[in-house]
This record gives sequence, structure tokens and C-alpha cells, in this order.
Amino acid sequence: MREKGKGFFSTATKMTYGLTTTQSGYFEYGITDRLTFGASIDVNLEGGYATSGIGHVFVRKPLKWKLGKWLWAYQLGLGTRIDVLGKHPFTKTSLHFGKGITWRDKGGWVSVDAEIEWALGSANHVMKVDMTAGLNISPRSKAMLQVYTNVTQYEARITLAPSYIFTPKAKKISYVIGLEAPTSSRNDFGIKLGVWQKF
Repeated sequence: MREKGKGFFSTATKMTYGLTTTQSGYFEYGITDRLTFGASIDVNLEGGYATSGIGHVFVRKPLKWKLGKWLWAYQLGLGTRIDVLGKHPFTKTSLHFGKGITWRDKGGWVSVDAEIEWALGSANHVMKVDMTAGLNISPRSKAMLQVYTNVTQYEARITLAPSYIFTPKAKKISYVIGLEAPTSSRNDFGIKLGVWQKF
């Protein structure tokens, strides 16, 4: 959950081996300590032209479940996918849980995000489970490993995504460089450059 009046914004560019570029943006803001609003958008570009994309808005609320030191929350969202076949609206339900960890005297975190996109038209439902493990290497740098799974009626895809995050001294802006290696195709292998900002 974001604290009341606090926010987070990130933007990223991913370039793949198959010469596809994806521009991404993500935003969340603490309306209250128990209600976070957010939005995300991804646009795929080929030859400088937008070919497909997805965007959605959501609200996040905490859950009172107790399991060790795990923190739990759920999200409800509404969005649209756009491709060559048209627009495909969907609703989204998701469950999130995570906790802080310590490894060799260094702090870090682990989290799991499980969600379903419920298609409102003729498109397929999509199920996703994303897992993240992060470690604070130093006060200004972090390492992060993410595993994305994406399951539809026709395929199941897993993507391995390691990243390095650097935060200049006394700054709220962090810079991210990472790789994405999906199981689907070598053409989808990509490098990602991004910026995180807290406000």
C-alpha cells in the first residue's frame, strides 16, 4: 500500500531481438493509507508505429489475513487490450502478498502477484502469476529477479527478468536496466531501460 499522499511513477522502454519496442508507464498514489489508486499502460511499436497495447486502472485495498510477516492486498481493475482485431475490454481481479527478508545482513523483499483478466468480449481470459525477489546491495543499488507467467487458452509463457536498480545519492529517482528472456521465442528476448520516481 502507498501511504496517504505518497505516490510512485515508473516508465520503461524495452527493445527486443525481433526489433519490437514497448513503451510502458505505471502510476500509483495513496488516496488513504488503506486505498491506493493506480494505472498502467503498455504500447508496442514496430517501425515507429503503434501496433498493439494494453491499459488499465485499478484500486488496491489491504487484507487482514495473517500468515507470519506476510502483507496481503487485493486489487480490482478495468482496462482494454488493443490489437489488429480491435478493442478487447476486460476486468481484472488480483491478489498480492509479500514481505521483507534478510540475506547475509542485507535487506530485501519477496512478493507474489496473482491476477486474472476477465475478458468482456470474444477475447480469451488471461491468468498471470508474477514473482519478485529483490536485494539491497548497498544504500544506492538493488538487484531484482522477476519471473512472469502468462496463461491463456492457447499458450503458457514464462519470462525470466533480472534487473539492476541504481539510485543517485539523496535522490528520489532510480534508474533501472534489465533483461527479459521469455520461453516463447528468441525474437521476444529484450533489454529494458527504465526510471522509477517516488513523490
